[in-house]
Amino acid sequence: MSDTALPFYVQQAALNHPRQTAFITEHNRFSYAWYDQAVRTMAGMLHEGGITNNKRVALVGGPLLKQIVAIGALLENGAVAVMVNPKQPPHSLREQMSIAGCNAILADEPLPKMNQSTIFWRQLSLPQDSDQPTGRNRPLSLSRKQPVTIVFTSGSTATIKAALHTYGNHYFSAAGSNENITLQPDDTWLLSLPLFHVSGIGILFRAALSGAAVAIPPSVSDIGDTINRFNPTHVSMVSTQLERLLHSAELTSRAENSFKAILLGGSAFAPGQLQAAYQRRWPVHVSYGSTEMSSQISTTRPGAQLAELRTAGKILKHRQVKIDRQNEILVKGETLFAGYVEDQHLQPSRDKEGWFHTRDTGRFDAAGNLLVTGRLDRMFISGGENIAPEEIERQLENLDGIRKAAVVPVPDATYGYRPVAFIRTSPSAGIDPQHIKQQLHRQMAGFKIPDHFLPWPENQEDTLKTDYKTLQHLAIQQIK
Repeated sequence: MSDTALPFYVQQAALNHPRQTAFITEHNRFSYAWYDQAVRTMAGMLHEGGITNNKRVALVGGPLLKQIVAIGALLENGAVAVMVNPKQPPHSLREQMSIAGCNAILADEPLPKMNQSTIFWRQLSLPQDSDQPTGRNRPLSLSRKQPVTIVFTSGSTATIKAALHTYGNHYFSAAGSNENITLQPDDTWLLSLPLFHVSGIGILFRAALSGAAVAIPPSVSDIGDTINRFNPTHVSMVSTQLERLLHSAELTSRAENSFKAILLGGSAFAPGQLQAAYQRRWPVHVSYGSTEMSSQISTTRPGAQLAELRTAGKILKHRQVKIDRQNEILVKGETLFAGYVEDQHLQPSRDKEGWFHTRDTGRFDAAGNLLVTGRLDRMFISGGENIAPEEIERQLENLDGIRKAAVVPVPDATYGYRPVAFIRTSPSAGIDPQHIKQQLHRQMAGFKIPDHFLPWPENQEDTLKTDYKTLQHLAIQQIK
């Protein structure tokens, strides 16, 4: 891979589309000229605070528009934006700060027991709106190898991993997507995914490279109501959001008719969901992607028939995919991340030929569409979130009275899959689901907490090795 320079995406958009709308909020519109000015202004403020080359700065919550500007400002300063979920427990935040080697934090308020210096979002003001052309003296170019973001993923294990993406990763991910899903000035892509997911960041780059707008919704809102409010032409969704939209009483025909593309990803989609969206003539695209490949790897074409929508589509430009002898999906290309970070060091993530092993299994059909068939391990996805059963089992087994736990995925119409736990208790203990859930809420995010707690089956009492497949079948039968 060569290291030829690439144009700075914010400035490029401001030069090409200065008066075009970059962002739409509830009450305002902001142009690409303003975006460039805001990035330069915030970069100066951060520079004065010591945020310069190679610094790693965690973005913890804060106004979405400021977070978006901060990603560009940190990049301009040669720093790295560390994207974290602000709703996780404090001990998880501290762990992530340590793994990423953070030097500073951008936050709304002081965070307990953090060693890093904190810059408060209120200290970083945004300029007044302006649609004047950029005032930069010269075009800014960046190395495609320059680190830009760190995004956390549990991948296929219970161990949290910090994936480092370069500028080239995000740039070419967006460029390849835009060749498949047309995005133009006057189009609007709804920011329906959080920025601590790589797919959320991808929306920003896709819009800037094409001069389209990004609609920034209120932090809490109904998906149907949000779409009515902004009338986006493009929307990204996980299965949970699609299910809610299909049953939304708020969605108007005007908003529905505004759709040019609905990009589905994050998990397998139920056949009934795809069929319902197809019957409503929604312009659906099904994709397969990963954090390590900077979002999409393959995506179905515009106007795909239902049979194609039941695949993950064709490999996008700037990506390469092959299937090995174990049917594992291997990937590489311009969008493949730099590696996993542990403190200041990058851990090896590729084999000797440069391939990353996804741990997903799949095959290509006769038309060249990728079919993702499963995992080589036990990880599953619920509502677009990775769930590692081993993490939940460890937390359950730490609770008083629980001797053994096994967590299995059970199909769910809304979330794709939900965790169900089998637990074996000590003779004097019983199963109190509400009490167990209250204790788990102190240790992990709510989406990881099992929906049901079932007694350990007698036919599994004396086995030396837990038969997870049998437990999964039992769980499905018992919760019907």
